[in-house]
Amino acid sequence: MFMLELQNMIESSTLRGLSVGQEFMEILLLLYADDLCLVDDSVIGLQRKIDILDSFCNKWGLQVNLDKTEVMVFRNGGILRHYEKWFFSGSQIKVTTYYNYLGILFSNRLSWSKCVDTLAVKGNKALFFIKKLLFMLPGLPVNIAFKLFDIKIKPVLLYGAEVWGFQRYPVLESLHSNFCKFVLGVSKYNSGNAVLAECGRHRLYIDYHVKCVKYWCKLLRMDNSRYPRQCYLLMKQLDESGRTTWASGLRQLLSSFGFGDVWWFQDIGDMDRFLMLFKQRICECNVQVMFDNISTSYRLKHYLQLKSCFDTEYYVMNIRNWELRRCFCLLRLDELPIQTTIGRRYGIDKRLCFCKYCNDKIVEDVMHFIFVCPMYNLVRARYIPSLFSDNPTAYSYTQLVCSKDHQTILNVAKYVKHCLTLRSA
Repeated sequence: MFMLELQNMIESSTLRGLSVGQEFMEILLLLYADDLCLVDDSVIGLQRKIDILDSFCNKWGLQVNLDKTEVMVFRNGGILRHYEKWFFSGSQIKVTTYYNYLGILFSNRLSWSKCVDTLAVKGNKALFFIKKLLFMLPGLPVNIAFKLFDIKIKPVLLYGAEVWGFQRYPVLESLHSNFCKFVLGVSKYNSGNAVLAECGRHRLYIDYHVKCVKYWCKLLRMDNSRYPRQCYLLMKQLDESGRTTWASGLRQLLSSFGFGDVWWFQDIGDMDRFLMLFKQRICECNVQVMFDNISTSYRLKHYLQLKSCFDTEYYVMNIRNWELRRCFCLLRLDELPIQTTIGRRYGIDKRLCFCKYCNDKIVEDVMHFIFVCPMYNLVRARYIPSLFSDNPTAYSYTQLVCSKDHQTILNVAKYVKHCLTLRSA
């Protein structure tokens, strides 16, 4: 009721606002619950609206919290001019570069990097409690951990993705991949592509790209009497004239995945089917890029022979013990602390990475570690099936670490753990 009178006072003042369409009145202010946003394209126009707000508050005995009241000047760059100052009841209002409005951090240059960084910080804080829960419940199934991430963390990270989700943000991808590394127990320096492939997890950009495109689909179906629809038509018109807007980012996003004709015709047909096809296309491209990165990585040349398709590996879901799961993952990623791995990190020729526990100069690679080294004969006899140990070939190794027999992979993980304990003794 109070805000309605303020709106009437500003409308009756004949002050101008921001125009978003030829058939629409100008936007003078934005109201949401107890939040008020006054908008204008001139210094004097905004000051006069602030004066009307001051009169309104004096009439009804209301107060404005100047600590939370700020002015933001949207511009491409540069500094404020000397006359760009605004006052409320004689007190100067602070001009800010960033302002959090309804949970979204706006920049005066309409850059979303700071906003996404802020969301990542919030996501990290929420992620701390999930990690704490996993420490308290070490036997918690991995699928529950991922479900907690999707339910509790992902909504925080993707908040407002409808307006910023047309680009990619490494800070979000890093947070997601680091959580997967935490679940598997490996170092944050291990390959993110390989860890995501082991977990069968797509990168987060798929989710925020889809959210952005879904909102665009709603705008296409929206009635022309709606302000969001008129704002979209204005941004599209500016994009066609060479200006960079939200519509420009969305057009580039659709074109990059082969949907440029959809943008050209501004028609999607069946919305649900289009979104399904778009998500399917972007997921396929993600898998292709992921495997391309794995195939070109020197560190993962052995891992590529183990990973033939994009799905969650059997051991990830079925080895409940965190330490055993870590050992098995390090084995598959070829990141065990053996001589060839250490030599690879320091640029030493693999042919010179000899086993310290063998008298002969034998290269200590993963095959030697699993099947050959005599130091682990007793442990090997206990955990490695003779079907594999009696025939130490690359094929036997692949069959062993890709096995879907629960007892087999559990024994292999125990073997790795015991051998590493012997090495550190």
